Amino acid sequence: MLAVARRVLLTVALKVALTVALTVALTVALPVTLPVALLAAGTESGVSASGTQPAAASDAERWCAVATRPANRYLDVEADSVFCQHIAWLAEAGITEGRADGSFGPGDLVRRGQLAAFLHRAAGRPEVPGPPGVADEHQDDHDPTVPVFVDVSADHVFADAIGWLAATGVTTGRVDATFGPDEPVTRGQVAALLYRSAGRPAHPVAVADDLPSFVDVPADHVFAEAVTWLAASGITVGRDDGRFWPSARLTRGQMAALLWRADQLEQHGSVPTEDELDPSAFDPVVEPDPPPPLAGRLIAIDPGHNGGNFDAPHVISRPVDAGGFTKPCNTTGAVAADGYRESRFNFEVALTLRDELERLGAEVALTRTDDLGVGPCIDVRGRFGGEVDADLLLSIHADGAPARAHGFHVIRPGPGRVADPSVVAPSGRLAVAVRDALVDAGFRPANYLGTNGLVVREDLATLNLSTVPVVLLEAGNLGNPEEAARLRDRAVQRELATALAAAVSRHLEAEG
Repeated sequence: MLAVARRVLLTVALKVALTVALTVALTVALPVTLPVALLAAGTESGVSASGTQPAAASDAERWCAVATRPANRYLDVEADSVFCQHIAWLAEAGITEGRADGSFGPGDLVRRGQLAAFLHRAAGRPEVPGPPGVADEHQDDHDPTVPVFVDVSADHVFADAIGWLAATGVTTGRVDATFGPDEPVTRGQVAALLYRSAGRPAHPVAVADDLPSFVDVPADHVFAEAVTWLAASGITVGRDDGRFWPSARLTRGQMAALLWRADQLEQHGSVPTEDELDPSAFDPVVEPDPPPPLAGRLIAIDPGHNGGNFDAPHVISRPVDAGGFTKPCNTTGAVAADGYRESRFNFEVALTLRDELERLGAEVALTRTDDLGVGPCIDVRGRFGGEVDADLLLSIHADGAPARAHGFHVIRPGPGRVADPSVVAPSGRLAVAVRDALVDAGFRPANYLGTNGLVVREDLATLNLSTVPVVLLEAGNLGNPEEAARLRDRAVQRELATALAAAVSRHLEAEG
């Protein structure tokens, strides 16, 4: 049956459409010599590698007869199921014995470890020379060319099979040194499997102009080359909705139908016309995209100062509460030697940060929406996060220190004057998250105050009056001409905003 199966895979690679759903794949190529007829893997123990021939169609028909229920029919496969005869063929052919509880799981996904086990058993359960390519205590004995998977221990149920795949070069695992034995595989990965197995062939020129275009596989998609080859080779024409569904999964029922059709193609040169299954049976198994990391979060951003403050000294000079004492409503902010204003920098970064946070799923509220107005006052800014029920408040500034000073510092509230003492500790953790993200992005901590970029102050209303975790960032020194030039660079501002968004995301994930 192995020789037949080899021919089946080659035939399938030329004639069977992926609209029926292809076989389960690893993220790397599987050689075309592997037996396609044994890829309908489950967690069950029985897999025939003895060359048992498929059962006759009449046997499958009797197995699926409504009036009778043979002892070996699976409990979850009804006689009138769209996949009954295909599953019956798998069972009668000895390709699978089902599960210990008498089920087949036609709607379940096929996993990478299960696939490894079936491939290994199909090859006769060969022994792996030396320790398997899995994690165990005998690391010194490993062939350095054989991958070691950190998520597959030596006593894993599929260790031998996965080790054999690694030792024979069938898989190198993933870039993080894992194999992912419990994870399903996607149609896009299947496309890559067949494409790489075929040696990454060029697209047939004759049909290049007639290729179907898939709205969900743009030219820069990671699987675009493989999917284009599949279409050019006639392996798939995609779905009726114009999509390829590269992220869709494959069920065991779909797998049974695929293998039966492949066998019919091998035996008869075509798939019988009576195999007109309900098209909905082959709908892609689409798992919903996970929510973005900041979904359901509201982030308050305070771009410090305002462009109109310069023209309203009588407004910004009036005293307001700053946390048990008074300070002027606001100030004009720092100005670089070339006239670039801090208020403009603060607002530009805030808008870029807003866009990045929204991309991550957050809702964003700004204390001001342009750089032309006056205020708001510092007391309004401090209370803003609590009033909009934000998860945190991030106030953005740039310093106006002497020219020799450079670098950023993150200011957090001290315990002495805060309106809500419970925000002091999480504000401290937020400050560390912001500092670490900026350092990771290549920004330097201040060389003129603070400790490793962190400062505690009790004289700032924005910090004292906040009832949500809050920090105030001095992103750099506009008094330093070189640093001022960097801060006004839009590319630097984008890097800064990206780092701040990462800090917010990490902080909120850690806080729960």
